[in-house]
Amino acid sequence: MISLLSRLSMSKRIKFWLVFVLTYVLAFFIWWTFSLIDLSKQKASLTMQCHQDRALYAEAYLEKGMQQGLKAEDLVAELEGRFPLLEFDIESSENKVSIAERVYKANQNDLSSDKRKYLLEGITMFLLIASGIIWIFIRIGRILSLSKQQNNFLLSVSHELKTPIAAMQLAGQTLSMNRHRLDDANQEKLLINVDDNAKRLNSLVDQMLLLTRLEGSQYKLDVEDIKLKELIQQVIEENQPRSESHFKVINKIEDDTIIRFDRLLIELCFSNLLQNAIKYSPEGGTICFASKAKGPWVEVWLSDEGIGIEPQDKDRIFEKFYRVGNEETRTTKGTGLGLYLVKQILTRFKGSIKVRDNDPKGSIFVVKIKK
Repeated sequence: MISLLSRLSMSKRIKFWLVFVLTYVLAFFIWWTFSLIDLSKQKASLTMQCHQDRALYAEAYLEKGMQQGLKAEDLVAELEGRFPLLEFDIESSENKVSIAERVYKANQNDLSSDKRKYLLEGITMFLLIASGIIWIFIRIGRILSLSKQQNNFLLSVSHELKTPIAAMQLAGQTLSMNRHRLDDANQEKLLINVDDNAKRLNSLVDQMLLLTRLEGSQYKLDVEDIKLKELIQQVIEENQPRSESHFKVINKIEDDTIIRFDRLLIELCFSNLLQNAIKYSPEGGTICFASKAKGPWVEVWLSDEGIGIEPQDKDRIFEKFYRVGNEETRTTKGTGLGLYLVKQILTRFKGSIKVRDNDPKGSIFVVKIKK
């Protein structure tokens, strides 16, 4: 139970109520099961008491009949017809009447059968109801988790939208108010800043629109043969100037690797992965693209020397809106859509992506694409 709860993505309050409800249900079924077993014991006891009363009655009837001069054999024949579960001993001087041994055995067998039946019923009912309760709580936990992630998404998107807009507005105001006092170099710098922030804003909007079209099955694929090495080089050249730090990005993709894919989607896929690697890599870090053909598949590895990913986050980083850490204290930019979009694109083409640790530090994203 504890190991199960530790794997459930729930808040502490939800886990508390789940444990409480399951404990209450378990206690109820324990009480219910042993109450039925106790009733079975009482039933068995009453049955034996009834047979015992019949034996005493038969014994008294036999003794009275013999006192009246009736034959013991005739009395026994009459009583055996009325009480087939009794045994009569007229050979002894006491004329004893007892309960047949098979009655004791049958009664014990019935009691044992009832115990097994009620235990199995109790366990089965508890497991069924507990499974239903756990499923309900898991659904509630996921709904609350998604709601929290959506709130984080709104916070991050608001920040991601406001930052380039504010930067462009500031650059524009500076140019308009100080145009005659700025030299050509500073004017060019401000214009480049406007252009970079406009591209950043446009990229964010495009990703959100594309994700909406993919999830709504409204995107029309345009599949073509693509030289992977050239595509990766284009992605590197387009993304490397945007970084605020200096990174060494190496392209070790095999020269003859060709894949069939939608160019826009696969370019966006590797662009998001590269931006993610740049975002979490240290100053002067090395980022490397490499590939290896495996039958009808191609594996592309993107390795970095960044901060790495915690084990509990490796499966969740591809969830929608999910971002590592707390939104209020996080320093890196992002909306929680980049890796989710990568996952959706690859899934659309029956590909896959997974992440593992790099040695000695950092992460390796392994992308599997069909040729």
